[in-house]
Amino acid sequence: MKHVIVFVYVMLAAPLSFASPSWQSQIVGAPLAWNEGLTGRGVTIAIIDSGLDLTETRAARTVFKNSADPINGRDDDGNGLVDDHSGWNFQDHDNDVGTDSTHGTRLAALVIDREAGIAPEATILPLKFLGPNGGYVEHAVEAMTYAVRMNAEVVVLPWGSERHFQIVYEKMKELSDAGILMITAAGNSGNDINGFPEYPAAYGLKTLITVGASTRDDRLAAFSNSGMLVDIAAPGSGIELETKNGRTSLDGTSYATSLVAGAAALIYEKFPGLTAVEVKARLLKSADPISAHIAGERLNVYKALR
Repeated sequence: MKHVIVFVYVMLAAPLSFASPSWQSQIVGAPLAWNEGLTGRGVTIAIIDSGLDLTETRAARTVFKNSADPINGRDDDGNGLVDDHSGWNFQDHDNDVGTDSTHGTRLAALVIDREAGIAPEATILPLKFLGPNGGYVEHAVEAMTYAVRMNAEVVVLPWGSERHFQIVYEKMKELSDAGILMITAAGNSGNDINGFPEYPAAYGLKTLITVGASTRDDRLAAFSNSGMLVDIAAPGSGIELETKNGRTSLDGTSYATSLVAGAAALIYEKFPGLTAVEVKARLLKSADPISAHIAGERLNVYKALR
């Protein structure tokens, strides 16, 4: 029997005008890293979410390419997935990762956008398991397995549920034991997840980073979950992003995960020999103090690189 996981971290977007670079990139020190030539090149970030609109210029430029399985109607690499050239749709069991992909596309953009993001040359591996009504945890587990098979250095899990699913925990524990860096959203309920847990945010695994949302004035966003199980905050309130439909302002801890994922990509690029535990430690120890409600404070990628 399949179990539905509720997708709880989508929040509304509003029109906005802004200048380059965005405030969220500046506040975490991304332009300083760019000045040193760091862009995330050579680092693959798997985003397990609602997919990716491959007609977006940014997506087409940085999307993962599985050279072992070109699009020809055959399963050339023998992994049971036909033409998984640029990710996979585990919800519909095909290679169309672009259906209902608004949230996943925004997540990817906040990694790779040269104005609003952190790591403009990181590679995005889109793995779709969510649709408008949520998704099945079994599909999320399959996507995690695939991400490891494709050698993703960073796995982003920007969703959650109040319900604990053992199969999700066991797969994440397996990834953690294998040294895979995972980044998940703390959730948007405004609770302390030590007392009111949401998962996978509350799993506390050694290579898992749980991310809360901070504001432009360096406060913890009112909607963001908090507590000692939240490792770090990153901008996630009033996030600025250019989309197909114009410039928008985004809110949600899921968007904050993208910025931390981008920061991790820069660290892996500069220090390719680091383990996931070491990358996590760098991010947490270099964070700037903003709040007593989280363990790791607010992301500072430039300090993490020093």
